[in-house]
Amino acid sequence: MKLHVDVPPTEQKFEIDTLIEWTQDYMQAFALKLVLASAAFSARPLCRTPPPRAATPTMLLGMGGRKPDVPRTVGDAKDAFQKAYGKPVGALAQSFVSEMLTSCTLATASPLYKYTRVFAVGFETLCESFFVAIPNDKQRAEIHDSMCVALELDTRKLVKDAADLKAEAAGKTEEELLALPDFREIAEGHKYSYPFGAGLLTLMPLVGSPPTAEVIQRWCGSLSLASIRLEKDWMFFEKALENMANGRQMMLEMQASAKRKEAAALKAKADKAAADAAAEEGGAAAAPAEAEEAA
Repeated sequence: MKLHVDVPPTEQKFEIDTLIEWTQDYMQAFALKLVLASAAFSARPLCRTPPPRAATPTMLLGMGGRKPDVPRTVGDAKDAFQKAYGKPVGALAQSFVSEMLTSCTLATASPLYKYTRVFAVGFETLCESFFVAIPNDKQRAEIHDSMCVALELDTRKLVKDAADLKAEAAGKTEEELLALPDFREIAEGHKYSYPFGAGLLTLMPLVGSPPTAEVIQRWCGSLSLASIRLEKDWMFFEKALENMANGRQMMLEMQASAKRKEAAALKAKADKAAADAAAEEGGAAAAPAEAEEAA
């Protein structure tokens, strides 16, 4: 038996529009939430229905001039990454790379998107945080640089901008930092993205304002941003880092356990070899004595 309830068309439209809006706003976080199976699913807003794109898209870094081959779809960005990297990526890194390529590519669809040094700080912080599970520096650098290639980001400028802004923030007060031209431009209108949010969260402690709900609301008020987005990213980022640390500790313990087992196996093998050698020596020494007795 089916229950049918008539809903006025105006209410149907409101519910459908609301569902579409919330669905679009919360899709961005999904891929990165899969990085850790233990991380609880929570969503964060990304963007609403993308506005019409310019015929010739601007480079993500705004390096002057326009470049027509900037990836305009997530698939294009992922293909560009794979072409640059040229080999398989581990499951943990792949989830992170996929989310970063997705969020950064979709953010550029908005006319409000502008590259900022805050974005650079967040991009570098996220890479440093989530690449800890990658065992060697060479592989971390290759993945980082391939992501930059895929997103048409200038690697050297990105790294320099992140370092420069963090250096400028050191020793400043919150008010002095938010008065910098970077932040005044953001306050005029800016498209939020996860790397951008991570950049804000990274800068807060540098001026003596570690992230809290109150601090986030104060910063977002100064920058004309919706605080709920940054609050959700803050909670996810903290949880993800905690899980990453726990996962890394578990990996270290498993490696230590494997080494202990290997050492125990080698010791047992050495003890057996020593016992066998001693038995052979004992047998060799007993043979002449038996021969003398027989004679």
